[in-house]
Amino acid sequence: MQELLRQVADPGHCEGAVWAKMRIHRIASEEMTQLSSSSKVLAEWEFFCRLREKGRRAAEAFLDAHGADLGVRSTIDLDELLEGI
Repeated sequence: MQELLRQVADPGHCEGAVWAKMRIHRIASEEMTQLSSSSKVLAEWEFFCRLREKGRRAAEAFLDAHGADLGVRSTIDLDELLEGI
């Protein structure tokens, strides 16, 4: 999908140039992907604090693994991510 976007984007056009150079990243953790949809309506402080900590750990792990890739290349294959959807 990323390659398709690069092929169809007109790099000479202002918006097309942005799409052609776009880098895609995903910061996630197994814990976060396991949350049910009902978690979206939880408004408890302890839950927010837990999410913040999980997010920080996921961001640190992402930066450790891919920090050097930022601004250079995408770190996720959208075709693989969207496979089966």
